[in-house]
Amino acid sequence: MQTHDRLSRVEDKLDRITDVLAMNTASLQEHMRRTSILEEEVKLTKKSVTQINNVWLFIDSGVKLLAAVGGIAMVLRHLGII
Repeated sequence: MQTHDRLSRVEDKLDRITDVLAMNTASLQEHMRRTSILEEEVKLTKKSVTQINNVWLFIDSGVKLLAAVGGIAMVLRHLGII
């Protein structure tokens, strides 16, 4: 095999490697773009979940307070104090 043929084969392989590298780079860039979008959505979702949890915590605390007051009122009524 002549040197020219070998160089030609090496160049062909390098061209294929370059093509694969370009495709992988484009794929990576698209992946990074989608990941960035999803990260923003996750941040918004976390914020919403935190707000909802805070509302439920407030409601839960109110229900517990009402239950305690109602329980105390029932005991006082049973004892004839009120």
